[in-house]
Amino acid sequence: MKNICKHILVFLLSAGLGCALADTSASTTAAPVRIDARTTTQGAKIITGTERVSPTAKAPSSTSSSLTVDGASASGWSLSGPYYDSTFQADGWHTFKLTESSGTTSASLLVLNDVVVHGGVLASGETWDDSVVHIVRDWVRVSSGMTLTIADDAIVKFCPGAGIQVDEGGSLVLQDCVLTHFADDTRGGDTNLDGNASSPANNAYALTINGSVTVGGDPELVHAKSCAKLPLYTLTTNGCEANRAQHVAGATVVVEAMFPEGYSVEDYSNIAWQSSVSGVTFTPVDEITAAFTMPKANVTVTCVLTGKTYAINTVGCTADKSVAARGETVTVTANLPNGALAGDYGIAWSVAPALEFETNGTTMSFAMPAEPVTVSCTATQHTYTITVEAGSSDKVTAARGETVVVTANVAPDLVPEDYTYEWSATPAVAFSGNGQTASFAM
Repeated sequence: MKNICKHILVFLLSAGLGCALADTSASTTAAPVRIDARTTTQGAKIITGTERVSPTAKAPSSTSSSLTVDGASASGWSLSGPYYDSTFQADGWHTFKLTESSGTTSASLLVLNDVVVHGGVLASGETWDDSVVHIVRDWVRVSSGMTLTIADDAIVKFCPGAGIQVDEGGSLVLQDCVLTHFADDTRGGDTNLDGNASSPANNAYALTINGSVTVGGDPELVHAKSCAKLPLYTLTTNGCEANRAQHVAGATVVVEAMFPEGYSVEDYSNIAWQSSVSGVTFTPVDEITAAFTMPKANVTVTCVLTGKTYAINTVGCTADKSVAARGETVTVTANLPNGALAGDYGIAWSVAPALEFETNGTTMSFAMPAEPVTVSCTATQHTYTITVEAGSSDKVTAARGETVVVTANVAPDLVPEDYTYEWSATPAVAFSGNGQTASFAM
């Protein structure tokens, strides 16, 4: 069913695309390659190893034909043995000409290394692994009793119009593999060696499943026609990421938590997972990733991070919370006596460990670090100077509201009671008493 070789040839005819006729058996004898100017809707075809190169389906019809590659005679090719060994050519595109009595037909020939080409009916169960890129040139048929396994990390590229057909009683097993178009350069490299000259088209190949299909990993199907037994659904992520958005139902999908810039798993006490579809369960893979089985529905997966919290200790002040997570805003208010006005106090703050904070009157705020914090507040009431003309006071300074007693000066040889006293102040205050001694609230 398969041809394993060091080189592969792709024929693109100057007047159309060449047609490689596929054997209906799984024999390693390659299909004859018809070189003519007829067009085909099957896209670029691949030949590999030593294959029959013929102007007709089965044998040369002309009594005089010649085959050249890059202007030189094709080694080993003759009318009686129309086979060309592709391993004579180095990687790259080559000019291929078949000359008959009726004229000459040209083609471009591409040689590739270290791939496996598939087509035909499986003669026995097969496993396609990741050791080489696999190319499906023609339809691969998995008949009853046969199993085709596409293993982890295997890359399978399909020529346009090709596909895999699983008959009733046959089985297809898909693991963490990639199935894509032959012209897809993003997976497995530029297999057709044309740079950006070609690009993959959607619906380029098909999977026809009449037997069973088992999804053992998270296979990626790109540019394939829709398949009822391998439906694709969309994954939307919040606070996490996956390797892609489209997944086959039944695939094992891994999601990874995303942390804010500058944060790591060490900043969180718990990572929880939520699904928009009921019945989806998550299995931890490691401390930041989890796996789930893709449901038969579009699904949104949300990662919920719970930050580790640290204690907030206060002295002379009160915080709006007793614990906080790293980065959380903490607001602290100075403790002042009941009825005290903020403007009567000078507020001094200190924080251990030292960190930046912002103040606003009697409050301050800071971003919680990843460790306990102690905030201390010292509130000092403002005092004002007292100056008495022709008298004295019981204190030099006083705080707002404090009682101040003032006494008028009287000469020692005079009797205080012989005098009347008038008190005034700037700014104006209310005095209690109108004798030699009076008092007021500062």
